[in-house]
Amino acid sequence: MLLAGISLAVPAIPTILAPLIFFWSASIQVRSEEAILSQALGRDYEQYAATVPRWVSMRRGVRP
Repeated sequence: MLLAGISLAVPAIPTILAPLIFFWSASIQVRSEEAILSQALGRDYEQYAATVPRWVSMRRGVRP
């Protein structure tokens, strides 16, 4: 949110790209960690991931 606010306050190419690059890199990090957890924990992690949202207060299609 801070990066998005700065991009609104200082409209320049670097400040506009900063939030986009952050969310892109965060999604790559999350996916790599999920793959490792899935390999390490197997079915237990798959059941957990199906019932818990990836991002705070964003629901997935499957409900517990």
